[in-house]
Order: sequence, then structure tokens, then C-alpha cells
Amino acid sequence: MELPVDLVTPAVGGGKVDGQADFSAWDEAYRRVEAYFAALRIRNKLLLSTLVHRVLQKAAERQNAGEVGAPTEIAMDEADREVHQWFIQILDLDEEAGEDPVLRGRLSLLLADMPRQWQHEFLTDPPWPEPFVEAMRKSFLRAGPDFHLSQMRARPLELGPIPNLAGETLRDLDRKPHLRNILLFLFVIVGGFILFYLTR
Repeated sequence: MELPVDLVTPAVGGGKVDGQADFSAWDEAYRRVEAYFAALRIRNKLLLSTLVHRVLQKAAERQNAGEVGAPTEIAMDEADREVHQWFIQILDLDEEAGEDPVLRGRLSLLLADMPRQWQHEFLTDPPWPEPFVEAMRKSFLRAGPDFHLSQMRARPLELGPIPNLAGETLRDLDRKPHLRNILLFLFVIVGGFILFYLTR
């Protein structure tokens, strides 16, 4: 499948932008959209490439129609639109309800075992296999409207009083370099006496 030249260097304002710069911009858009679909567990390389090319083609058409924005921004917005609309259709949701189905829809893909059994149905038009539709809708209900991503926060590591005291002492010594040098000198002297005592 060849990527049309017009997709790589789309016309903007009736002219052509710099070819190399535009090629790099669309290459970045390709990689971003590919990573987005890969995160949805699309593993088949041919299918992944086909989906990415389709999104980039529509993004290029939007840019050629005068939409302002970097190729990556337009392409990612187009990918989001397609995924959103596909979830609305396959899950038979009310688009006017205002609920964003993407988060629960992504979980439904995993619960319905889409990555292993139904990759070829992703972002396709109806009709879909009934077992796939049933699995998706049941999984969407299992995800529940209250499903949300939890965020794990790092908790301070409690080391106990002795390490904490040692840490405070070291910080104090950093602020008092003369005292630090004196203590270091005394440590060397004491260490030398101990070594002399043990080896005589």
C-alpha cells in the first residue's frame, strides 16, 4: 500500500510547504497514530499499517481543506474521532448523552478478547459478527460507569529515627564545611590509631 504524495506534502494555502519538513511532520504523525492503535492492542502489522494510512489520509484531506494545525495534531484528533464514533456504533450508545465511551470502550476491547479474536473488526463498518458485538456490549457493562483509572502516588520512605538523624547530620555538615573537615581529620586520626593498634 503506497502513501500518496499528496499525503506526504499536502497543499497548504494553495501552495506546497517545504518537502523535507513536511515529510518529517507526517512521519511523526504516522508514528504517533501507530503508537495510539498499538496501545489498543492492535498487533497485526498489516492491519495496523492500514488503519494508520486511513487516518493520515483523512487528516491530510482536512489540512488540504484549510484546517490549521500540525499534521500530528490533526492526525491524532482524527484517530480519536474514529475510535469514538466506532465505540458509539458498536456499543449502541446515545451520542447525545454526552458520555465519552473511549475509556470504558478500551477496557471493553480487552475484556472481550478483541486483541486475540477480533482485531480484524476494529474500526470496521457494520455489520459485525454477533458474538463480537455481544462480547463488547457485555464487557462495556462490566466496566461500569464508575470505572476510572487509579493513580498510584509515591509515598515517602520511612527509614526510622537513626537514618533520619544521620541524614540531618549530613545536611548540617554540608552547611558547615569547616566542621566537616575537622570531623574528617579526627576520623582519619582515630582510624590510624586503631589500625596501628590492630597491626602492631
